[in-house]
Amino acid sequence: MATSENTGLKPRKSVVLSIVMWMLLAYFMLPLCWLLVNATKSNVDLFATFGLAFAPSFALFDNIQSLFAFQDGIFLRWFGNTVLYAVVGAGGAAVIAAMGGYALAKFDFHGRRGVLMAVLGASAVPGTALAVPTYMLFSQWGLINTELAVIIPALASPFGLFLMLVYAQDAVPDRGVEPVEQARQCRRGQSIAAALSAGDHRLAPRGAAADRRLPVPAAPLAVRHRRRRGQAMSALPIPRAIRRGAPTTTTMTKGEVIMIGLKTGSLIRAALAAGIAAAALFAGAANAQEPVQITFWTWLPDIQKTVDLFEAGHPNIKVKVENVGVGADQYTKIQNAVDAGSGGPDVAHMTYDAIPNFALTGALADVTKHGGESVRELFLPGVVGLVDINGGIYGIPQDFGPGVMYYRKDVFDEAGVAVPRTWAEFAAAGEAIHAKNPEHFITFIDPALVDAAYMGLWQLGAAPWTLEGGTNVTLDFNSDKARQWADYWTDLNAKGLTIESVMGSDAWFKQLGAGQMATWVVGAWGLQALTGVLPQNEGLWRVAPQPVWNEGDVGTSQFGGSGTVILEQSANKQAAVEFALWMNSSPEGVTSLKNDQGLLPTTNAAWEDPGFLDEEIAYLGGQKARQIFAESAKNSVVGWSWLPFQPYVGSVYKDTVGQAISGKTSIAEGFAAWQKRIAEYATEQGFTVTAK
Repeated sequence: MATSENTGLKPRKSVVLSIVMWMLLAYFMLPLCWLLVNATKSNVDLFATFGLAFAPSFALFDNIQSLFAFQDGIFLRWFGNTVLYAVVGAGGAAVIAAMGGYALAKFDFHGRRGVLMAVLGASAVPGTALAVPTYMLFSQWGLINTELAVIIPALASPFGLFLMLVYAQDAVPDRGVEPVEQARQCRRGQSIAAALSAGDHRLAPRGAAADRRLPVPAAPLAVRHRRRRGQAMSALPIPRAIRRGAPTTTTMTKGEVIMIGLKTGSLIRAALAAGIAAAALFAGAANAQEPVQITFWTWLPDIQKTVDLFEAGHPNIKVKVENVGVGADQYTKIQNAVDAGSGGPDVAHMTYDAIPNFALTGALADVTKHGGESVRELFLPGVVGLVDINGGIYGIPQDFGPGVMYYRKDVFDEAGVAVPRTWAEFAAAGEAIHAKNPEHFITFIDPALVDAAYMGLWQLGAAPWTLEGGTNVTLDFNSDKARQWADYWTDLNAKGLTIESVMGSDAWFKQLGAGQMATWVVGAWGLQALTGVLPQNEGLWRVAPQPVWNEGDVGTSQFGGSGTVILEQSANKQAAVEFALWMNSSPEGVTSLKNDQGLLPTTNAAWEDPGFLDEEIAYLGGQKARQIFAESAKNSVVGWSWLPFQPYVGSVYKDTVGQAISGKTSIAEGFAAWQKRIAEYATEQGFTVTAK
C-alpha cells in the first residue's frame, strides 16, 4: 500500500481540526494575556480601560512594590512558607513513596499483605476525617504552630506510595531482582573497592552490538554508573566478585539494562511528582499563624462571652480583655501609651466622634492594610463614613444609633395626643401633655448632653464645623440652621415643657419610669436601656421615627455608636483585625453582641435579614421596631463629620451651651461661647481657624 513516505505526498490536514485547535489555543491563552496586561494597570485603570488593552500609565512596578509592602511584607513570608513546605514535603514524600512502593512491588516478606492493605485503606480515607485526630495528636506532641505540623503530614502520602507500587511493578522486570539479591555481597565496601580497581574486563566496550548479552548482576552497577555520569554504559569494569562468584544463568541485553536505568529515572521523577501533589494538599496550612495574644480595651460589661466564642474558633489568637475606664478615661490612657510609644492595647473600643482625633495623629492603623479590606462591603455605608478618614478606614463599626423617638403610649393616650411626626407637632404635643398633667413633660433636657446638640445639628445638615486639608478649620454656629435648632429648644425650655435631668442617672431613670418624660429622642440603642433598667414598663413604650422639621422630610441623624480600632503600635495588627472583623461582622459575633450586649449591628447582612427586621418586640407592645430602625438608618443625613479634637469640643459644651440651658437663656448665645472656646483651642493646637 502506498504511503506518504513512498509517494512524496504530505498528510492531509483537517481544516476543522485546525480551527478547533486554534480556538482552544486562544481560549487558554487569553486569560494569561489578560493577567499580564492587567498586572501593569493601577486599580483605577482596571475598571476604566478594556481588559486586554494597556492603560496610559504603566503601573507594573508600583503594583509589585505594593505587593511586597502589603501587610508589612507578609507576601514574602507566604511565598517562603509555600516553597519550604512544598519542597521539603515533596522531596520527603517522593523518597518515602519510591522506597516503599519498590519494596512492596518487588520483595516478598512477612506482613507484606497487611502493609499493602493498610496502604490501600489509608488511601481511601479522606483527609478531612483525619484533621481533628491529627490536630489532637500534634497538640499532645507540642507541634502545633510549628513547621513540623505541616511537613510531617506531607511526608505521609499513602496514595503516592500506591502509585509508586503500581509503577515499580511495571517498570522493573522481576527477572532482574533475584540475581541482584544473590550478588549483594558485591556491595560490600571492600569488595567494591577491589573490583573497581581492576580494569581488565569491560562490560560494554564502545561500539559493542546493542544485543550483546550481559550478566544481570552487572545491571545495578550499570544503572548506578549511568545515573552518576549521565552517559551510556561504556568501559564499566566487571567486578571480580561478580565474575567469580555470582550466578550468570540469567542474562539481559545491554538495551534492557539501559531501559532499567531509564525507567528508574522515570520512577524517581514520578515519585517527585506524587510527592509534590501530596505536599500541595497540606500547603494550605502553611500560613497558619503563630500563637499570639492581643489585648482588648473595652468598657462593655459582658464582652468576655463574645471573646470566648472567638477563641473557640481561633485557637491561634488569645484575647486579653481589660477595662481601663469609660470614654474619656480610656482615651487618656490610650494617648499616654501613644506618647510613650508602647503600653497600649492592640484593639480598643472607641466612640465614632473620638476616632478622627487618634487617626489623624497617627495613633490608629488603617485596617485595610492589615486584612480589613472588606469593611466597605460588609457594613452600612452611613456607618462606614464615620470611620473613613481621608480615604483610610481607621476602625471597624460595631454599633450605631439611628435616630428614633421612644414614647409613652399611656401618657399620649391620657392627653389624647397623636404621635408627633414633625418638631412643630412635638412642641404642640408637649403643651397638651403638660396641660393635662403638670408632672408630665414632653421630654428632658440635659445641660451636659452634647450628643443632643450633635443629633439636632446633624439632622438639619447644619455643619457647625468643617475640616479641609487636615489643618484648616471653619466654625459656623451662627448659620440659619444652627440658630433654628438653638431657638427651638430655647423656646421649649422657656415654656417649661421640658424637665432638666442628667441622662443615665438614677433620678433620670426614675422619672422616665414614672412617665414624667413622655418621649426620649435617642439612638435606637435606647431600647436596651429601657428593657435593662425598666423591665416593669413593658408594654407602655412604643417607638416612632425621629420627628422631622418639615412635612415630607425623611432625613434623620444618629446618636452615639462606637467602633473597634487597632492601634498603630500593635505588633499583631493582622490578628487584631481578624478578631475585630469576626466580632462585628460574623453571624456568631453579631448575634452575641446583640443578645449579650444589646448592641445594634451595623452589617448589611443583618439589616437585610427578614427574620431580624420582622421580629416583634414584646417590650414595645409587639412592634416590629427594627423596621423603623432600618428606615432611620437608611435616611440618615450624609455629610456629618468630626473634628480631630472632637473630645475637647464635647468637654466644653457643659460650660457654654449647658450654662444657657440651666439658666433658661438663649442657646444661641451658648453656641457663640462654645464656638469661641473651640476656636481658641484649635488655634493653640496649630490649626488655621475661620470663625463665622
